Amino acid sequence: MFRRFISLMLMLLVLSAFLVACGDDNSPLPSYTGATSVTNPDATKSIVDAFKGSNKDAKVTSFTTSDGPDKVKSFFTDNFKKNGWDDKSGDKTIADTSSQLSGLAQGVFLQAFEKGNHKAIIVAFPGSSASLFGYQNVADTGTAYMVVDANT
Repeated sequence: MFRRFISLMLMLLVLSAFLVACGDDNSPLPSYTGATSVTNPDATKSIVDAFKGSNKDAKVTSFTTSDGPDKVKSFFTDNFKKNGWDDKSGDKTIADTSSQLSGLAQGVFLQAFEKGNHKAIIVAFPGSSASLFGYQNVADTGTAYMVVDANT
């Protein structure tokens, strides 16, 4: 598990480069209805620090919901696109990182969006594996997720 965590950290450091070139677009991020804001788990502290290290104004917030990962992913994809954000999830670095993340635990996914110079990354963990990442009290059929909002 520790080896996987180190791999995750390295991947997320690479992803933080995605956020480095942020600008001053103040577009609001979509807010998932029914999600509960939770404290970023200690197990994700190094992930949060990795994002903030290269993006001093990056904001990382964690949430949980009883809705499944597919519903959460669809919501963010649809709402970001509807509000004029470009889906960058298919970019090579992001797609590779997403693939490696899903190798850590089944159903983990990563999405990245951009609007002007504003960047957003969603990292989601299915309830069945959320405890591996420090999230507590997430139903097996639910989802825990992190939202990285960078606008520097």
